[in-house]
Amino acid sequence: MGEQGDIIDASGAVGIAASLSIAEEEDTLSLSALMPTWYLRRGGDDAWVQYECRQREWEEQLRLIIDRSWRIANGEINPITFEPIPPPDHSAVVGELIHRALTLDQARTEAFIAEQERLQEEEAIAILLVAS
Repeated sequence: MGEQGDIIDASGAVGIAASLSIAEEEDTLSLSALMPTWYLRRGGDDAWVQYECRQREWEEQLRLIIDRSWRIANGEINPITFEPIPPPDHSAVVGELIHRALTLDQARTEAFIAEQERLQEEEAIAILLVAS
């Protein structure tokens, strides 16, 4: 036979480390793999489907964690209870701004009325002076 010096070596990566080595005189078969523990306990195509399902679940959980972290960073939710943080109550500030705007409008209106009265008085005086 022409088997002298033949060496077969295989390695792969997927959760726990395992290795297998078979030696027969000068022939060596070595296999090492990294696989999830639940995958080793089960076998067949169903195990691969479950692995892919768990991968998708893990990705979805990671997406939710990133989304929640983003909302915490933006002050939208409480970092301890994860409850929404209500928007601040600005009613006092809005009330004060409305009060100032009304006061300013009232002052402008009074100034306008006073100016109109003054103009009417000057016009009345001018008419009396022309008439006399």
